[in-house]
Amino acid sequence: MRIGFFSPWLPDSGAGNGIVTYVRTMRDALRQLGHSVVVVTTEHIEWDGRVENLPRPSRAQVLLEQTRKKDGSHPWVRAKVLNAFAAAKRAGIDVFEIEETHGWAARLSGVPVVMRFHGPHRFVNDGSADLNRLEAEEAAVTRVSAVTSPTQDLLDRLCVPPGVTSRVIPNPVWLPAARWQVENAGLDQVLFVGRIDHIKGADIALDAFTKALDKRPQMQLLMVGPGEAVSALPQVRFLGNLPPKKLTELRLHSSLYVSASRFETFSYTIAEAMALGMPVLSSETSGGRALIEDGVSGRVADELANPIVEMLSNPAELSRLGSAARESVARRLDPLWVARQALALYQEVSGRA
Repeated sequence: MRIGFFSPWLPDSGAGNGIVTYVRTMRDALRQLGHSVVVVTTEHIEWDGRVENLPRPSRAQVLLEQTRKKDGSHPWVRAKVLNAFAAAKRAGIDVFEIEETHGWAARLSGVPVVMRFHGPHRFVNDGSADLNRLEAEEAAVTRVSAVTSPTQDLLDRLCVPPGVTSRVIPNPVWLPAARWQVENAGLDQVLFVGRIDHIKGADIALDAFTKALDKRPQMQLLMVGPGEAVSALPQVRFLGNLPPKKLTELRLHSSLYVSASRFETFSYTIAEAMALGMPVLSSETSGGRALIEDGVSGRVADELANPIVEMLSNPAELSRLGSAARESVARRLDPLWVARQALALYQEVSGRA
């Protein structure tokens, strides 16, 4: 088969966006299985080992988009998305997968379209929903060939109508050669990775850490991600964005990864820490529960301060949880296994089963 994907940036551009990570991993796994993959952005097409620039949409295309029903995106962007899809069709794709954003999937025709839910607007808008975008994303569910989601909980919450083909297909994660070891980690170094904002729960992580300091005053919290420093505590360091290699080093030398998000569909930061064999403590979110079996491959809790202290006080338990986390990722998120699940769906909707 030849499968097309839409991506915000090219997979090998170095961008850290979760959708880009997903597309890159799926592309590589599908190619290992012998299939052809075409990736388009609003600016480029990548296929058969080469990258080409896409032509700019014509003024007439943009003017036409201005007359269409609003979906929360700019007419110029809509024209570029349609332009990218046309390029993928010219490349001979059998099926096309695109994120749920702005319901763009509903506008695509001529080949089967799979809409992938990475972060539905109604769940992650942080109280400032764009109603046009919300309506477009929800309406698109009934106009595509299939809908996929990384977790069953998210798929259930989407309320996919009867008769619409839907599948739970987890986000794939390669198992790295490096491995977390408790003896190499600073036993009082806690790591947070994510935007310093409300949705990612930076305030929750800081509050839990501050409370835990009363019992373990030697602790240090490292916060990695975009956003402004929001604590003056000397035990808290804000490191900004870091390249993947540096982030891996921090994970290997930290004793605990804490995810305090208020909402997660699927957390790559959790999955990547688990893949290293790093112990993880997550807040009660759909994404946390989907990845972690509480007490077996990590911890999931609605209050984080006490679990931080408990986990750091037991190095043997940290080691056990980390080993189980790595094994869970190897078993459940192996990219070749995930790609085969996706292929079965692609073949079904394209009539090539």
